[in-house]
Amino acid sequence: MPEFSNKDDILIENKVFTEPLKFTNCTNVTIKKCSFNHANINEKVAVTFSRCTSVLVEACYFENCSGVYAVRSSRVTARLNKAVNINGAIPRGQLLQLNACTAPNLISGNYVENRVGKTVCFDVINIYKTYGDKSKDEWTVVRDNVLWSPGSTSVQGGGIMSGDNGGSCQIVEGNRLFTPGQYGIACAGGEDITLRDNEVYSKETEISNVGIYVWNQKAAVCQNITGACNKVDWVSGKTGRKNPWWDGKNCTDLVVTNNDWKWISPLQEPPVASRNPQNGGTPEVPEVPEVPEVPEVPEVPEPVETISFTLSKLTDIKIDFQSDIVSLSIAR
Repeated sequence: MPEFSNKDDILIENKVFTEPLKFTNCTNVTIKKCSFNHANINEKVAVTFSRCTSVLVEACYFENCSGVYAVRSSRVTARLNKAVNINGAIPRGQLLQLNACTAPNLISGNYVENRVGKTVCFDVINIYKTYGDKSKDEWTVVRDNVLWSPGSTSVQGGGIMSGDNGGSCQIVEGNRLFTPGQYGIACAGGEDITLRDNEVYSKETEISNVGIYVWNQKAAVCQNITGACNKVDWVSGKTGRKNPWWDGKNCTDLVVTNNDWKWISPLQEPPVASRNPQNGGTPEVPEVPEVPEVPEVPEVPEPVETISFTLSKLTDIKIDFQSDIVSLSIAR
């Protein structure tokens, strides 16, 4: 396994890895446009950060493994990555897990596809004991990810878990989840956590339970939690009925507002453009048709002033047409 310890300013780009990577006590690490899908990485964590600061994983491809695991690290960014068939022995089995990390952190624009019979996935994204600082505006943000996981089989795992065993200053927003597992989005404890503007869908499956829930399971504190402007279309596999939301009734200062629990999802899977990312994770952008050229409008000549006059005793008149301006010479 390639390992880096006590190193700064590391750039790894356009590589295919046959073994996992591990970084310890490193700063300013960038891993970009790399591929992790070799047999030696199967069911392992592709990239591990331990006690690292300012790390970026961007536009990488992961297959049949866990993606990124960061422990006791800070300023972790994972964006525009693609993962197919996440696999890993529990408690691993995520696209990304933050464990005892410090904000600010960003997980954004990633795409996950877990196919039936091909994946052993726990939580696709898990935020565990990760804290921020509200006074400094330092948050962990999980934003604009597309998670399509019809192959999930974990009776405990699901889409995006925030506040796992505590934590603070976390925002889960603008994500789109399609059949992500036992649950869609959850807050399991912590404080100052917001779940907003997400779309969560699941048809009835053997493990589908609830779309979004807030329930303090282990944390010492669960307070100041907000669920707002979410759209959920979720059918419970146990009852066969809609089950978009559940409140465990053990978190204080819980605000639930402007959610659409009766929403009917127009899609049961991501659109084609989202399901075929390029460059390891960037979704295809539809080609913009060319705008036909507008014919050039000829210039309209400025009106010529007409002068009328009367001459007497003319002796000679000369007119010059050799330039754009006509000159008139008069001799008397």
